[in-house]
Amino acid sequence: MAIRISGTTVIDDSRNFTNIQEINGLEYPSTDGSAGQVLTTDGAGSLSLQNPDSISPSIEAVASGTLPDGSPVVVNSDGTVSVIEESESSSSAPEIYSSGFPINASMAFDSNENKIVIGYKEANNSNRGTVIVGDVVGESITFGSPVTFTSGAVDLFSLTFDSNENKVVIFYRDENNSNFGTARVATVSGTSITVGSPVVFESNTTEVQSSQFDVSTNKVIVYYGINNRSNAILKVATVSGSSISFGSGTSFANSGFDDSASTFDSNTNSIIAIYRDSGNSNFGTCVIGTINGTSVSIGSPIVFVSVDVTDLAATFDSNENKVVITYNDGANSGYGTAIVGDVTGNSITFGNPTVFNTSSSNDMSAAFDTNLNTIGIFFRSSSTGLFSLGKVSGDSINFLGSITFTDSNPFTNSTIFDNNNLTFVNSYRDSITDFGEAVVLQSGNINITSENFIGFSNASYSDGQTATVQIIGSIDDAQSGLTAGQSYFVQSDGTLTESPGDPEVFAGTAMSDTDLLIKL
Repeated sequence: MAIRISGTTVIDDSRNFTNIQEINGLEYPSTDGSAGQVLTTDGAGSLSLQNPDSISPSIEAVASGTLPDGSPVVVNSDGTVSVIEESESSSSAPEIYSSGFPINASMAFDSNENKIVIGYKEANNSNRGTVIVGDVVGESITFGSPVTFTSGAVDLFSLTFDSNENKVVIFYRDENNSNFGTARVATVSGTSITVGSPVVFESNTTEVQSSQFDVSTNKVIVYYGINNRSNAILKVATVSGSSISFGSGTSFANSGFDDSASTFDSNTNSIIAIYRDSGNSNFGTCVIGTINGTSVSIGSPIVFVSVDVTDLAATFDSNENKVVITYNDGANSGYGTAIVGDVTGNSITFGNPTVFNTSSSNDMSAAFDTNLNTIGIFFRSSSTGLFSLGKVSGDSINFLGSITFTDSNPFTNSTIFDNNNLTFVNSYRDSITDFGEAVVLQSGNINITSENFIGFSNASYSDGQTATVQIIGSIDDAQSGLTAGQSYFVQSDGTLTESPGDPEVFAGTAMSDTDLLIKL
């Protein structure tokens, strides 16, 4: 007896297909194939019988760049896929901005004029306050003429840029006026700069530490110590044209502090004031401050690492919305170390510390690359100026290694990221010549994280093509030199090894020297 559909015989009593038949526009195979095979469709009306292990779980996505067959693949933030790769950072030759022995320099980036501004005291000019503007193009810097804006000695600079008023704010200690904390507002035009009148913000001996701009309130925050750092203060400044006014200060670290840094968290609109707490075993400590009108409310002190820390620096990763603090770890031979913090309200939680330089590391400065979403750290180690590149993932940070930007024992590193030129710029004093120098550094890139690896390219694809990517459960047969039964990990350069990389990304288990069962 036969079964008929629309007058066409399709299946007989022995359950064998008698010929290719079309049912409702679908073409069926002529035989029932082998035991265990399954019926699949090509999505265009044709069905066929295949072995289950030949049906490879996969996805389709647009290739960003070339994808060789069998290459490990990551998914990008725009949904495209790319091969895993890393590129090295590169540094320009140093450009001299001062031959007059600059000391305690600080730098800001004017995003209105797309210029860098360096403020410093010039030892060979009676320690007077000086500023200079630099124009960065590619890996070169052209400086304008320096402007001396004080008639007497100054010290301890901090510069920040007010993007609401498009002004650079200069904070310093006025040694010609009882060491009072003083501020001036400066206006950049091309590579020229004009500096406004001085305004005293603290009538005590002041240790100016750092300053930040709060984009949510359009206020500037200055973080400083008084009376030999017997306590610390956060104070709000309001810029209007070329004038500046201050609210009342909020005091903390009243048992004394030594060494400090700060950064602004644009996700929670708070300033993170970081310090070495001399009243608590010199532990690394921070407070979270939030602007309320012209004052600052702060949370309780939080110890981020219970070791003696020095050479603090900090920056904010606006991609991961995490704070990154770097420091010299006194309990670990002074190694350069970084830790990632997540701010919630007036509190912050931290991941585990990560060493980025296995020797004593000093004079640190850090900035965030908003283009490649990486952290750049400049520091001195064994008289050499080094740059390390890190990428935050969750509450951890992974590092690509270090490159040398100078062999001249740099002091007072100050770093910004030039959002126009998409490069880091670092200024420092060359202790061999005592010249002020600046370098432009193009950061490399690590495009793999602990989360974005998805599988292997199923064939070769060119940029813009729709690529098929084999994912978990598939067997990629385009490998070579594997050992059957061995687990393999993806490295940051796209290779497979038997040992975990940094970050640790598991790829799968080898079935033969060419076949890898993708597990993720």
